[in-house]
Amino acid sequence: MKKDISVLGKGKSDPYAVVTVGAQEFKTKPIDNTVDPKWDYWCEFQILESSGQQLYIHLWDKDDTGNDESLGRATVEVSNIVGKGTDDMWITLEQAKHGMVHLRFVWLELSKDPHDLQAILTETQTLRSSNLSTALLTIFLDSAKNLPILKRKNEAMLADEADDSSMDSFEPIPASEGATSVSRTNSVEQSKGVDEKMQEDRETVVMSETASVTESSPQLLHRTQSVTSSAGEAGLGRILMSLKYSVERQRLIVEVKKVMNLPHKDPSSIPDPYVKLYLLPERSKDSKRKTQVVKDNCNPAFEEAFEYVINQRDLGGKKLEVTVCTQKQVFYSSGNVLGQVIIDLGKVDLAQPYSSWFDLQREANSNA
Repeated sequence: MKKDISVLGKGKSDPYAVVTVGAQEFKTKPIDNTVDPKWDYWCEFQILESSGQQLYIHLWDKDDTGNDESLGRATVEVSNIVGKGTDDMWITLEQAKHGMVHLRFVWLELSKDPHDLQAILTETQTLRSSNLSTALLTIFLDSAKNLPILKRKNEAMLADEADDSSMDSFEPIPASEGATSVSRTNSVEQSKGVDEKMQEDRETVVMSETASVTESSPQLLHRTQSVTSSAGEAGLGRILMSLKYSVERQRLIVEVKKVMNLPHKDPSSIPDPYVKLYLLPERSKDSKRKTQVVKDNCNPAFEEAFEYVINQRDLGGKKLEVTVCTQKQVFYSSGNVLGQVIIDLGKVDLAQPYSSWFDLQREANSNA
């Protein structure tokens, strides 16, 4: 995705622009003492998933003391750019008394035609920009074999195995969507697997069998109520969420999977549900994310993913506010909020993907 930027406004400043999509960021040079800067600046972003992604353009006044002041900002939905292919627009700045920013977009897709390479090379040369790509090289790292064994490391591993060979340990094995089981292993021979089976509207039986348990040992059975047949503790339904954190990309990835058993008290009053997200405690507009609306459905499936650029050390102090709303007013709700859950990210292990059902509760600030 490429863009060309200029701006209109009043007053004197040394403006520059910061353009971001997710964790990718580009910054123009400041233009001294002007309210009508023209940067002629192009940049490009690699977009793997356009749904839910937003392009932010933040304008700043350069200050020699380092206390740069905001001149305003603009936001564009990436999915809108994909739909149009190309666009050229003036956008009124948000969080500013006046001013506009001029953007030009081009959405590019991969091509297998070698003749397209010469065309894009010509275009790049015409733009006189050295930071634009003309082709993409994809590398798949398959495997390796016959690697050298480091002598010192191998001796240390053998020593550890000798020390622990007579000790048994217990390790938890997570079962899908709320069920948990425990397997017995020893430090030399590990568990070979867990078979899990879930049947909707019936009790779920999780059976674990490991290689270190003899055939005469009793199997471990754990029973839990089916998560898809319940309307939750408050009777407002349940929502299935998936969370993970990418250390490499410094991003929290939130997936809204589906909602089950929203109240259905009148066939003529079926909700049109959607889900909106905020990061707490700030609850700023920048952290707002929203799914598509599903018409007339008490068991909507969304399967939409959203991303937040956030430093790993800041995750412990954040909470994710998840609110299920309806676009259409229903008689049993005074507003458009059907239920809410707040997930404390400091209490979730995001070192590996985390998926769970959550009971919807009444809205936190609701008096009802």
